[in-house]
Amino acid sequence: MPQLSRTANDLIVQAFYRLGEFAVGETIPGADASIALTQLNLLLDDFSSSGVYIPYVTEFTFNMIPGQASYSVSDIISADITNPRIVDLLNVNLTLNDIIIFPIRIVSRTTFSNMVRINQPPLSTRPGMVFLDEQPFQSFLTFYPSPDQAYPISVNAKCMINEVSYTSSLQFLPPYFWLFLQMALARDLKSFYPSGNWPAEAEDKYQKVFRNLRNANELDLTITPSAILNSKGPMYWANIFSYP
Repeated sequence: MPQLSRTANDLIVQAFYRLGEFAVGETIPGADASIALTQLNLLLDDFSSSGVYIPYVTEFTFNMIPGQASYSVSDIISADITNPRIVDLLNVNLTLNDIIIFPIRIVSRTTFSNMVRINQPPLSTRPGMVFLDEQPFQSFLTFYPSPDQAYPISVNAKCMINEVSYTSSLQFLPPYFWLFLQMALARDLKSFYPSGNWPAEAEDKYQKVFRNLRNANELDLTITPSAILNSKGPMYWANIFSYP
């Protein structure tokens, strides 16, 4: 079975079909597609500012700079590594002499701050740990100890979509987030197209999808089921009623 195309333009087309402004199979005029693309990027900004990130899992590589412990990551401002901002780290690996792969331990900022470290002179050797510092316009990867040579680093992370063009691939967007963006855009376009169809049933479904999205697992991006689906044993109802 061929893999379905998933670009920002595909999402825009499906949002218009969902709104009912254009019939399924009808070509979307360029002016309407331009309005939708602008609104889609505004939605991404709005969700990001509200702490709701549209994530995808990706892997990128870079070479460390001897003596440099911290590396900025961004594709919206100048940074050490040009890549969308990181929401969460899955795993970080270091390669030595193109032969040995060392996993680097991911720790929290609190763990890092509360451990004994050598400061003067700064310890420089093969890094053993890293923590992620998220900022509004960039993310920082801070390693300890600082590298004594240009080690190749491989990062598997959950990143956020900042901005898209018509041809931007959304192939790796988790299915539930694809549905959410499609519905969110159709809902937003209703103010531009009063003749569009967005009944109460569509709004209820959007709100349900949005609530489920907030329960998405931080690492694998799957939707976490409620306690009702997880409860087992003789205390079934007690477990349900005690669930916050």
